[in-house]
Parts: sequence; structure tokens; C-alpha cells
Amino acid sequence: MREALLQVKEELGPEALILRTQKIKGSLLGGSERWEVTAGLEDRFFEKPGAAKETAPAYGPGTRRISVVPESVEPAPARTAPVATEPRRDTTSISRDELRALQDGIESVRRAAEAPTQAIAAVRQDLGQIRSVVSLLAEHWKDQPGGLPVPPEVLPWYQQLLKSDLAEDLARETCQEAAATLRETGRDDAAWIRMVVLRSLAGRMPCAPLRFAKGRGAASKVLFAGPTGVGKTTTLMKLAIRLSRQDGLSVGVVGCDSYRIGAQEQIKTFCDVAGLPLRIVFTDSDLDTAIQELSNLDVVLVDTAGRSPANQVHFLELSTLVERIKPTDLVLVQSATTRLRDLSSSTRAYRDLGPSRLVFTKIDETDTHGAMCTLAARERIPVTALCFGQEIPEAMSEASPDELARMLLGDEDGQPA
Repeated sequence: MREALLQVKEELGPEALILRTQKIKGSLLGGSERWEVTAGLEDRFFEKPGAAKETAPAYGPGTRRISVVPESVEPAPARTAPVATEPRRDTTSISRDELRALQDGIESVRRAAEAPTQAIAAVRQDLGQIRSVVSLLAEHWKDQPGGLPVPPEVLPWYQQLLKSDLAEDLARETCQEAAATLRETGRDDAAWIRMVVLRSLAGRMPCAPLRFAKGRGAASKVLFAGPTGVGKTTTLMKLAIRLSRQDGLSVGVVGCDSYRIGAQEQIKTFCDVAGLPLRIVFTDSDLDTAIQELSNLDVVLVDTAGRSPANQVHFLELSTLVERIKPTDLVLVQSATTRLRDLSSSTRAYRDLGPSRLVFTKIDETDTHGAMCTLAARERIPVTALCFGQEIPEAMSEASPDELARMLLGDEDGQPA
């Protein structure tokens, strides 16, 4: 090997670059081991043909293989590692294609050398962003008692509840209660933690279905109220079909919405198709007559016009209507797409009317349901149904605490969504 390197230096000069060395074993029929050396030059290719040494031919585009023993010298008998010899060719000048190939090879080597540097720069940038986020979190929680708002094992679920727009105090209380339960049980697997958080959250979600007796002789009167555009009439239709067809109850409908254009035609068409008795009222005497005529049914559902709490005159009319009907249940219909502040303001205005149930509509029109769940938990008004489309009666389901909790916690894979 040493002799081969010396011969490279002699033929190509001290500036020669060793590109590869390879040890070649002897054949099965005999012969000793040999060394093959591949070397190259950087600048010699760009010299004029006359300036190149006759003893320094190149191999390929910038390289050549050098024999260990020059052709003019007989190999000594005692050598144990002769190397293969190759015929020389004069390639001291290169073609344009060879030059382009050489330049492309140099560029590939340069890009390969820079790739690790670029990857390291990207990692450093990501680390910088992570540090920024951690700093923001630390700044947000530094004034909290004990640092973090909840124990570390439930912190991902606390963040998930906030992401679902649940009020911070409810999210914190839920997770703190769950953490206390986890300490008692001693379990810390992800699926169990989720289950404990779900139970704690479900305990804060009041729900109660509407149930009616059949053939008791006096009709149960259910009045639907709420802001404009939340879907009161459609909700009434869904409930009417469920009570009549699934529960086998006799159901009548009273339409009191004389403000919304097309409201009477809509509910009349529905009752004709469903085969339900309908009474449209415009005056107080019409209302008394309608209630009396339907009193022999099991359930009477009363549709009202949407009322904004900001309009005192219209709200007073609704209050008078409630006093005359004296409903068994007053169902307050709210949209799940409404922000918490407006939900709370509207519900407090209807509080004086005595709502006994909540129905949330447009469930399918939002990905975050924390506002409606916060309203139910704070106001302690039971949620009776969830509506998620226009189909009658399919797009309606009874509400349950576990269902509301699952809507906030996300997928059931043991990890926050």
C-alpha cells in the first residue's frame, strides 16, 4: 500500500488527491493480494496539453488508477502485494461534456455538504419557536397559585376543554376534581384519565328528557320560546312527530307566530302532512278557544314568534301569552352557534318566564360546543334535546350528560383531540 501511494505522488505530483483504495485478493488458483489506488487532480485538467507531464496521464474525468509498480520496473520476487496495472491513455485535455459532468459532480457534493447545515438550521428554528411558546405559557401561568392551573396529568384535557370554548373556571374545576379522583385510584393510563375527566364533566351537565303520560284526561302544554332564527318551529315539528309516532301520544299544535312571514303556512303544511290537528290564533279569544278544543289530547305544542329581550314591547307580549297558557313546560330554544355572552344575556332575560328545559339547535354548524355547555352548567336548566339538521324527525336526539361531555373531549382514543 505504501509503495502504491508513493507511485501516485511520483506520477501525479504532490497535489494528487487519493479518491479510493481497494484491496484485491488473490484468485483461487493462486496469486498474491494486490492494491488498487484511484487518484485525481483538480487543476491539471485545465492546463494546456503541452504543459502536462507525460508521466501524469489521467483516468476518466479527473481521476486515474495507478499501478503499484511502474511498467519500466520489474516487480521484485519478494513482493507479497502486487497490484493490477492498466494501460495508460493521454487524457490531459477534457471535452466540454466531461467538464460539465465534473461541474455537476462538484455541485452535488456541495449540496450534500450543505444539507446537514440546513437541517440543523431548521431544527434550531423549531426549537426557538418552542421556547417562545413555553415562555408565553410560563408568563400566563406564573401568577397562578402553584404555577399550573391544574395538575400535570390532566393538563392536556384542561387545554382541550379550553379549546372547545368551555369557560375556564368550569374547565379548571372539572380537571381538579378529576385529578383528585386519579390520586385516590392510583391509575394513570391515558384511557382511564379521559374516563375520569369525562365523568367529572358529565356531572356538571344537567339533562332531562320530556316525558308525558298517555290518556290522563288533561293535555300537557309545552310552549316553545327563544330568540329569532334559532329554529323553534322546526324543533316543535321534530318533537311532534316523535311524540305521535314513536311514543303513540295524541298531539295537537297551536300556532301563535303571526309576525314571521310564511310561519303559518309552514306549520299548516307540516300538520296537514303529519295528520296533526292545528289551531292558528291571532287574538286572546282565539287562544282560549284553541286550548279548549285541544284539551282532550295528550300533548299540546305551542309555537311562538321569536322575541328579542332588547325589544321590551314584544317581550311583554310573550310574557302575557305565557301567563294565559300556563304551560306545563316552557322549552327555551337556543342556537349552539351563539357566543357565550349572548347566550347568557338571552337566557337571563327569559329567566322570568320560568324555562324548564333547554334545546340547542344547529349542533352541526359548529365544531366548538363549550359555550352551550357552559350555559347549561351555570344556569342549571336541564338540556332536553339536541338538533343537528333540518330532517324531521331524524335530526334530533335526546341530550345526555355523557353525550355533552364527549362533544367537548373529542375522540375516544385516550388522548385529547
